[in-house]
Amino acid sequence: MITVLFYCTGKSGQEAPLRDLLAEMQAVSRDEDRAVTYTFMQEKDDPGSWALFEQWRDKAHLDAHVANMKRRFGEPPPGARLPARMHALVERSSYRFYDLV
Repeated sequence: MITVLFYCTGKSGQEAPLRDLLAEMQAVSRDEDRAVTYTFMQEKDDPGSWALFEQWRDKAHLDAHVANMKRRFGEPPPGARLPARMHALVERSSYRFYDLV
């Protein structure tokens, strides 16, 4: 099992479009990519900040998900990691990988 915690901050004034995109990405990840868990959360005191808790059965499932996100939401711009549609709405992001205890 692979667990990923992803954090992002949306660009100012882009909260609604980013929320819509993240909801769409969440649905795709759950339905098509068969994520074990894939849940975006909006920070209560800062609506421009988001966290994602995602879990995948193994690296092959995670890799397939990443490829699907790029296909559906656009290849990342040079030097970027986020799909193009997301990259356009996000100011900064980070993620970390975890193993279950």
